[in-house]
Amino acid sequence: MKLNSKIDGAEAIVGLHFIIAHHNKSFSIIPSPNPGFSFKQLSPIPIFQSLNEFSDMEVLPDRQMQSVSDADSILNKIIGLDVLEIEFEFKPVSKVLDKSKDDVYGINSMDKHVMKIWFENNNHLVIDNTGLSLNIYE
Repeated sequence: MKLNSKIDGAEAIVGLHFIIAHHNKSFSIIPSPNPGFSFKQLSPIPIFQSLNEFSDMEVLPDRQMQSVSDADSILNKIIGLDVLEIEFEFKPVSKVLDKSKDDVYGINSMDKHVMKIWFENNNHLVIDNTGLSLNIYE
């Protein structure tokens, strides 16, 4: 499933929901910042939960849960595949960080991570933050 929203007049994906059939679990991916889950603009945030819980992502009236459609060619490639691994690749905003702007964990507030999800058959998704929506590519 995907969570869509109208952003600047265009439809954008603002969340994904995966069901892991073998473990009777699911996980959702939302962009950050999200006041309920993140205080940093670092990365998409994965939320693991029991099966079919997706209500936390539907807090705004302009958001709609939708099934993946034929137009979602990248997402259609991974439907029915097992999730093998989730990893985060650190993307620093700059090689030279102004230490005065680092937070208590030593992370510059403009740095972020890119999420990579590996599926069986060597398929993968790369998910990046574009502010309030998700950028999804292979």
